Amino acid sequence: MIQINLNGAGDRGASSDSATAAAAAKACQNGDSSECHEQQQQQQEQQQRTLLQQDDLEDSDNQTNLIVNYLPQNMSQDEIKSLFSSIGPVESCKLIRDKTTGQSLGYGFVNFANAKDALKAIGSLNGLRLQNKTIKVSMARPSSESIKGANLYICGLPKGMTQQELVQLFSQCGKIITSRILYDSNT
Repeated sequence: MIQINLNGAGDRGASSDSATAAAAAKACQNGDSSECHEQQQQQQEQQQRTLLQQDDLEDSDNQTNLIVNYLPQNMSQDEIKSLFSSIGPVESCKLIRDKTTGQSLGYGFVNFANAKDALKAIGSLNGLRLQNKTIKVSMARPSSESIKGANLYICGLPKGMTQQELVQLFSQCGKIITSRILYDSNT
């Protein structure tokens, strides 16, 4: 079993902004103007990142799935789920393993019940040191399984058909996510 030392991650869960603000205040009180300015700049950057992430959450339907990179090799799926469950309800957790050896590939996915907990997990756990690794927690890109629809391959298109004509022809059947016409370089 792995012992996970969160090094105050529970305190950081409230907000990494407060830690940055405290560091800035301490530097300013000590009269270190360059350190004070640097800490204040870091605080502003963190606040901007948080606002951008919140805007992204409002603009998208489902921002609950996180990718967790740089996991320790011997960390189990249950331990990952336990760590992230300290932030909020976790719907699913998957540690990615090598298909032949069963060895951890050092990354996994955590899907929260709601987007606010996912955002809170990024703020609290991103950069957390576990054993000899510093984990990276960020929003995962949607998998192809979560995109409704299918790939449609069409042959026998007229040689002069343009990309715009193709899209116009098939857009009446539904939303086109991407389209491409492949040309034979020999003809």
